[in-house]
Amino acid sequence: MTKTQKMYLRIFLAMFVLPEVLWSPVTNILYEFSKNSGQPYIANFLMNPDNITWLNFVLLIQVIGLLLSSILLWKNTRKNYLYVFFAIFLSVLTVIVSYLFYISMTLGRNGIG
Repeated sequence: MTKTQKMYLRIFLAMFVLPEVLWSPVTNILYEFSKNSGQPYIANFLMNPDNITWLNFVLLIQVIGLLLSSILLWKNTRKNYLYVFFAIFLSVLTVIVSYLFYISMTLGRNGIG
């Protein structure tokens, strides 16, 4: 990878990692689905039903960051198994976060939050 590609990869990964570290929207949603408790894993303003638009915005930023970073890694896999592993991992994570974004959009539009 070139120096600029590495810089873009860091930026795209930061688009996912920074919101996840600050507010944990993906882990909170997965935790609520697994436990059916209604209590978030980490209490924050994104889990409030009144802030569904902010949750959708943060999830959209995460999907874009994951998608662009996985595309960048797939373009540079040149028989390097570490890049292939991370590209597969990020692709699976992109599908999961995209699905959660879709659920959040659907439930938020219907007034369920």
